[in-house]
Amino acid sequence: MSEETPLVLDLDGTLLRTNSWWEMFCLELNAGRFEFFKALYSGKGTFNKNLAGRADLSPMFLPWNEDIVSLAREANNHGREVWLATAACDVLSEKAVGHFDFFSGVLYTGRKNLKGEAKASILAEKFGPGGYDYAGDAFCDIAIWEKARVAYVVTDNKKLVTKAAKKNPNLKHIPRGDESATAALKALRPHHWAKNALLFTAFFLGHAFTFNAFLLCILGFCLFNMAASSGYLINDLLDLDADRKNPGKRFRPFAAGNLQISTGFLLASGLITAAFIAGAFLLPPMFTAALIIYVVTSILYSLRLKRVAIMDVITLSLLYVLRIAAGTFALSIQLSQWIFTFSLFFFLALALCKRIAELRMLESADMPFDKQRDYQHMDIPFLCALSASAVCAATMTLALYVGDASAIRSYAEPLYLLLFCPVLLFWLGRFIILAWRGKLTYEPMLFALRDKISMVCLGIGFALYILATTGA
Repeated sequence: MSEETPLVLDLDGTLLRTNSWWEMFCLELNAGRFEFFKALYSGKGTFNKNLAGRADLSPMFLPWNEDIVSLAREANNHGREVWLATAACDVLSEKAVGHFDFFSGVLYTGRKNLKGEAKASILAEKFGPGGYDYAGDAFCDIAIWEKARVAYVVTDNKKLVTKAAKKNPNLKHIPRGDESATAALKALRPHHWAKNALLFTAFFLGHAFTFNAFLLCILGFCLFNMAASSGYLINDLLDLDADRKNPGKRFRPFAAGNLQISTGFLLASGLITAAFIAGAFLLPPMFTAALIIYVVTSILYSLRLKRVAIMDVITLSLLYVLRIAAGTFALSIQLSQWIFTFSLFFFLALALCKRIAELRMLESADMPFDKQRDYQHMDIPFLCALSASAVCAATMTLALYVGDASAIRSYAEPLYLLLFCPVLLFWLGRFIILAWRGKLTYEPMLFALRDKISMVCLGIGFALYILATTGA
């Protein structure tokens, strides 16, 4: 009997490490189609089918659960039938079945949602009570496991395993190995929080060397970390399809299926809300306004602006400048317009280097460019030229700032800052060359923190700042 007993697999959370409905939702959102909110009124089955018909969900790049795939292949090799039984609609179900060669048939949601008791009744009717093995992942599957011969419980939830064992002692536990704190922390991208240290620019260049000012900068830094992480979460959720096709991004938690999409949206909304509330009560109103503008711009970038050539890098550079502005708002001080102008060109050069590096990586891996990004192979030389222009503009701005009245008031000997101009040209020029050669493997700011030559350049810059401040 065991050699003839069919194996029935659930799709979402079992065979597929993620949830197909949330996958389609993210694709629709990323494409700028919001009709799905209206379609909700037509009923879940119709809604899912309409959504699946529009969403181009490619099974080739989806994160399949290799343990379940191996289980199915083994059953198929022993002559057992393997069926897919899912609450997903026919469009998605047929795609999943067509992707693998071991399926004998499929049962999917039609007019009736194939879930829980409904699925248990259909499987018992088709195969008989105890006439099938079933692999599932949720509490609604308990009714199905109760009527199955063997219950394969695909979860890390100990309570679910315990409840399932009470209904069917013939249980085999298959851990998912996801939803860990490590995966969640990785999705927050804490290594990118170094960018928010720009809030301390006002502390140093405004010479606001007080303990209270330092504490305000620390608080602002923490709130921007929360806001930035929420933006990274949303960006990763909307970029799922593109990330899976990118050799450097396909192992991100959401793309790899190590963190559920619903968890990402919940985490992002919680971080944004907490950051806004804390900012409103603890820091000046202008800081909270800057925080809101930052989050809104980040979301607009994820939804639309990143698809517009040049506008994407301008937006990224403005987000860096906004961090500096937020620091001035937190301390209620003003910085020279020359500093903001310099920052705009400086970070524009870095953003262009980032884009050049990404395009060169895709080119070297012989992978197609992302259709949703408005760049082609022929654009790379132009981006290099534009980045070089931004470097020159940043250097010129710094040179002009040294002779400005604001610099003379702020520094004992501002001419020391002029010595940083050739260092700046070398440093950023080297970034462009590395990006062109495909050797800029990290985001430029993070690369600088790991690159010895960059650290030497930063050290020279800090030394010149001390000399200019003290006049020594």
